[in-house]
Amino acid sequence: MNLRRPTLALFVTAQLFLACSVDSGATDPDPGAAGAAGSGSGGDSGFGGSGTAGGANAAGYAGMAGGGGSAGGAGMAGAAGYAGNPGAAGSAGSSTGGQPPTAKGLPLAPQAQVKDAIARPLTDFGSYSGAGTNSAYFGSAMVVLATASFSGNTSADARLLQQLRYNIKSGHDPSGAGGYVAQHELRFAVAAALAKLTPRIWKQFTVAEKTKIELCMKGLVVGAAYTSSINNFEIKKNVSNINNLRGAQMWWKGAPNFRLAPPATMIAGSVFMGSAGAVTAFLNGFDQAAFAAQLKSNGLDNQYATFHSAGSNGSRPTPAQVKQGITNWKWAINSEGINKPGKLMTDIAHGAFNKKITAGLNGGAGIVVKGVARGRIINGGSGLPNKGAMGMANELDTVDGGGKRSAMSYSFKGTRVMLDALTAFVCGGLSGADTKGIASRVNIGMTDLKYKSVHGYYSYSKGGSGSNNEDWTAALREQQWAWGYTFGHWFDVLAPYLKTQ
Repeated sequence: MNLRRPTLALFVTAQLFLACSVDSGATDPDPGAAGAAGSGSGGDSGFGGSGTAGGANAAGYAGMAGGGGSAGGAGMAGAAGYAGNPGAAGSAGSSTGGQPPTAKGLPLAPQAQVKDAIARPLTDFGSYSGAGTNSAYFGSAMVVLATASFSGNTSADARLLQQLRYNIKSGHDPSGAGGYVAQHELRFAVAAALAKLTPRIWKQFTVAEKTKIELCMKGLVVGAAYTSSINNFEIKKNVSNINNLRGAQMWWKGAPNFRLAPPATMIAGSVFMGSAGAVTAFLNGFDQAAFAAQLKSNGLDNQYATFHSAGSNGSRPTPAQVKQGITNWKWAINSEGINKPGKLMTDIAHGAFNKKITAGLNGGAGIVVKGVARGRIINGGSGLPNKGAMGMANELDTVDGGGKRSAMSYSFKGTRVMLDALTAFVCGGLSGADTKGIASRVNIGMTDLKYKSVHGYYSYSKGGSGSNNEDWTAALREQQWAWGYTFGHWFDVLAPYLKTQ
């Protein structure tokens, strides 16, 4: 594959910072006052060249509530149209436009989004527990930082370096076990890949630090490959709930945050290692005992706990089973290998966004739980853009053990995995013939998610019980789930760039 990276953009004038809390997301900060209406305009053309202008849907979003003011929104696009960039966060509720794309490279994210990512706590993988990863709510701050540094924004450099160095300290490193934890550990893989593509960042690491980052990346690739491979012995038996490298069960065909993280990690691994061939050669020649010894000597305790004792109990795969599973890797979902990144990325995008856009379950009527109709948009259903188009998040129209599911929190989890994968794909220069189709699908899905976030959504899952039946509103969720840089990463950075390709 040809690893063409976008040319670095020049740093541009900073935006005002949207004040934010730096807790772990366990509590919600004061949301502040709502911002003024955004000034976005309708889409000017569709991804792929055949879209129509936004037309009647061209009105800007209402500003989202925020700590020291709020972001104006994007103008909505028509069914196949391209949504305008959202405004950057402004002070006292004002809205300013996002940075335009440069002629040759990625546009810079509005500085308010970068500052928000800088202010978040360092992502800590801690002990082996995906659910315990402290960035489970506020998401991919480290990917936002890595993308900013890659694009030329030096204000993100110090925090990115601090983050990556923190994650190669004993007990803070990613486990590499695959399965549920992969959705969180993917962030390290993408951030490390972009750091390596940014010479001024990579040269600041010592030889010892680079060795540790490379070992962490290799462990992540092994865990991802094993839990998603057509050669995994349990997958070959059509076992739906397989064991990862720690013996924990995972649904390899389950929700997008489970299903999409492994191939996303493989894309990031190929960018870091330099080619698909390098990944395949590493996996085919993998020696688990030797690798575990390297982890131990470098003090990477979390990964060492994954690889040194595999096969020590009935649930962990043996080294022979691991070797069989990762050799000549192809994704079990579509039988494509790492040498087909466009095919992988297409199915990752479609895995996140694969339903027809509606206002909610049962034609928008939802399902009544304790007097409240859930699984539906709260306001603005009649103005929902792209209604009936393919591209709504999978988790807004699916099922779980309690019946139907339509939950924004679950949708956000899968969406962030997709965005992390797309970041590695774009910055690693893997764009090709598949890219316009990928961008078109993602744009429809992200436009829908943002519209429903701004207008509010009553989530429904697990029969109407549990924490994922949230009231998804700006006042309750915007800061906790980092709407600003999550939506901004698409509308302000990736979408404008991809539109030029």
